[in-house]
Amino acid sequence: MNEWSHSFNVVSIISNRQTPGHRDTGSALRWFNVLLAVRNYSNGHAEFSGLGLKVRYLPGTVVVDLGRVLRHSASCNGDRACIAYYMREKVWDALGPEKPGWAHNGATEK
Repeated sequence: MNEWSHSFNVVSIISNRQTPGHRDTGSALRWFNVLLAVRNYSNGHAEFSGLGLKVRYLPGTVVVDLGRVLRHSASCNGDRACIAYYMREKVWDALGPEKPGWAHNGATEK
């Protein structure tokens, strides 16, 4: 872990797939997932149904979410790829280090 700080992380490539509503059950509960949309497509949307939120999801868009907590989906017309970067909770469980707390913006609570 001293040599590679991303030893618990996963990078997945999702190519030309409409992604139906789901939660990322394998990702860590408390940490953000990072999704990067790439390729040549139009009319892309990411939807977070539990929040009632639908946003444009064009090439170059980065979405950061709590994928295990928030139900989400993506759709587009054309040649789309998504690079998903996230942590696997089971890797932490297997190796036994203390887990960090919930992801937050760094502001201190009073």
